[in-house]
Amino acid sequence: MELLPLRTQPPQTPTYRRHNPSYLARKGGYQEYKPCLRWDFGFICAFCLLHEVDICPQGTSGLPVFSAEHLDLQSTDDQKANDYGNVVYACSFCNTARRSKPRVTPEARLLDPTKDVWAQHFRNQENYLVPQEHDADAIYTHEAYDLDDDRKVARRETRYETLSANVKIIKEGLAFLKELFDRVGKNPDKFFIETIRQLRASILQALKNLEPYAAIPNDAPTQCRCRTRDMHSLPEEFAKQIMQISSPASV
Repeated sequence: MELLPLRTQPPQTPTYRRHNPSYLARKGGYQEYKPCLRWDFGFICAFCLLHEVDICPQGTSGLPVFSAEHLDLQSTDDQKANDYGNVVYACSFCNTARRSKPRVTPEARLLDPTKDVWAQHFRNQENYLVPQEHDADAIYTHEAYDLDDDRKVARRETRYETLSANVKIIKEGLAFLKELFDRVGKNPDKFFIETIRQLRASILQALKNLEPYAAIPNDAPTQCRCRTRDMHSLPEEFAKQIMQISSPASV
């Protein structure tokens, strides 16, 4: 099973746009780029790094919890409204927090996840995404998108605690299960059989608890405007953070 990391680390490289959907001129056409955006950004908010499952464990299909965020606002440059290069994948918290804040001010600019290296501007501090000191652009971006909104911090904490607890049950349980089998040999008594049964049940339940935290959601799109599945994979920066855990078949 391929799982999200305990905490998503800020990317060490800008997010590379692998998709290039055909342009839609009609009003609101950018909304049809969402399948492309989901794959390009790894189902993760480009700004606060929350994954879809952090906000909606049952899946985001049909729900307005993630959307296309315009870097240059539609209200200031409607010519870029349907420009794929002007939209990134963002959670509703970030999208709502920014509202009409300008991309550039006399003092700072909003960082662009497709051009700026998030790891150079932010660091994880437990469940917080902290801007680097004296980095005006990072501080402005952090404020504009409210990257440490209490709701975001709570969801990061929930992921960390859920993954930590269940991964521990699985790893320690599998080790103990092997030890029990080694001890019991071919003549187990009722106590050993019941202990093994309960331990196996605990491991399987822990695996089930982790299923919503799959790195690629069950409702990941199989089609997009690019009309190819060649780019239906996680971005390299997020793929290398994936946790691997034993599947039920090996228990």
